Amino acid sequence: MIDPEIIDLVIETHLWEGNDYTSNTLEPTYPSGLDVEVMTFASLEKAWDEAKTPSEREQVTSYIYQHPDLFKLGNVAWNLNLSHFRWKIDVPADLEFVKVVYERLYQPGRIFKMQDIFDLINANPKLKEINSGINRNGGYYWSRV
Repeated sequence: MIDPEIIDLVIETHLWEGNDYTSNTLEPTYPSGLDVEVMTFASLEKAWDEAKTPSEREQVTSYIYQHPDLFKLGNVAWNLNLSHFRWKIDVPADLEFVKVVYERLYQPGRIFKMQDIFDLINANPKLKEINSGINRNGGYYWSRV
């Protein structure tokens, strides 16, 4: 799931601050699945050239944010910490959650946003139990083993 307003905010922050890399995940406050990363081509090229470990080669942006001495980093945070929510599909429980959200919020020609999903969960608290307790970045951590 994506929210175009969050994407625009991260891009605007990146350009305004003149960062090499800007994200809303360096200090996560948004639900997992609304992750946005913006980087310069030069920083991506440098990471590609210098990354050595399998996890850095698979997730090349990890090289960038793990080297703040080489890159100017920026983070966009939300005013509430919603990072415990999973709004992406990695495991079957995630798919079940996303199906329910789409069944209730999708309308042709209308984009639903983070606040719409948050409002839906607040009105139906059991929804957040569908895929709770799953590691936010399990795939990345697994690739580092």
